[in-house]
Amino acid sequence: MKKIGVLRDGWSKYCGVYEHEGRYFIASPGESPSLQWEWIGLFRFNNFGHIVERIPVHRVLTEKLQWTYKNGKQRLFIVDIDHGTLRHWGARSQEFIRA
Repeated sequence: MKKIGVLRDGWSKYCGVYEHEGRYFIASPGESPSLQWEWIGLFRFNNFGHIVERIPVHRVLTEKLQWTYKNGKQRLFIVDIDHGTLRHWGARSQEFIRA
């Protein structure tokens, strides 16, 4: 697996992102990547908590995205699948940093 960058959450936790056969996997700090924890992209929610936009990982890697609104609130949220469970990260600030 090739490391392509890190995901940062609002608690200063940096998780490594690794590419393997066109899929993207996440590893906690100090751990090796697992095929059970996959990054699938980003979601944008409206004011009522409904998903209004799904952004796949390949767009995150190729485009410069606006992660926050002008007022500083988080606009895009990281979405992953961990052991078969779809989750979105709820941290105050998140971003992808290329390696």
